[in-house]
Amino acid sequence: MRTHTKKVSFLSVAEPRFSFSPQTKALQEEAWKKVCAKRTGLYSAGLLRVVRVRNDNAECVFYVAKDIEYSDVVGLRNIENFREVVPNTDCFQSLSAIAVVETSDSNTVLLERDSGDWDYSLELSGGFVRAEERDDDLYQFIQRRVVQDLAIPEGAVASIAFIQPIDLKHIAEVMAVFRVQLNISFRELSEASTAKVFCIPKGYVIDRHSDFFTIPLHHPSGLVLRAVKSL
Repeated sequence: MRTHTKKVSFLSVAEPRFSFSPQTKALQEEAWKKVCAKRTGLYSAGLLRVVRVRNDNAECVFYVAKDIEYSDVVGLRNIENFREVVPNTDCFQSLSAIAVVETSDSNTVLLERDSGDWDYSLELSGGFVRAEERDDDLYQFIQRRVVQDLAIPEGAVASIAFIQPIDLKHIAEVMAVFRVQLNISFRELSEASTAKVFCIPKGYVIDRHSDFFTIPLHHPSGLVLRAVKSL
């Protein structure tokens, strides 16, 4: 498998432990409970809080602290207008990684999603980087996610290239965005995979997503597709 020469990793740093103020904690817990009532099966797990990002020609390093939980992220971003009502000292961004997956016949792949805090939708492959992650190489992380999400063998991944980090303050995330090239066609993927996969059709326009699909577009995936298209 070929990968881009630019190193992309995360590095844990010593930081004062993050905690919400009592006022924000009450709002966060209430929002988390509401999401759990709506989206069954949710559970919390340790995630990485992004302290800063260094992105140059040689490498991209996400400096992180291991002091937040999934419930913190979901609860925070589900407080109505949280960027307006929550003090900056109570806001943070978690580290996630996402992949624009393309097949050998140049089709971009979307997956049917019905888990997590977002509503039922079509999404790109990827997710949060957990605090328990032992390998700091984000190429390895995104390869595992693509293989897992698409239910394909590792050998189906031809190459991985890092695109850029995307700062998404309004959903409390910083995303490491990758392009993953498969060595199989979309037809071969759909026939071999147990995942429910879709390809973006020619002429697709994000703002008219409902003209092409009956399933809504996953909000973060739409943000990434817009950003990649603008490059």
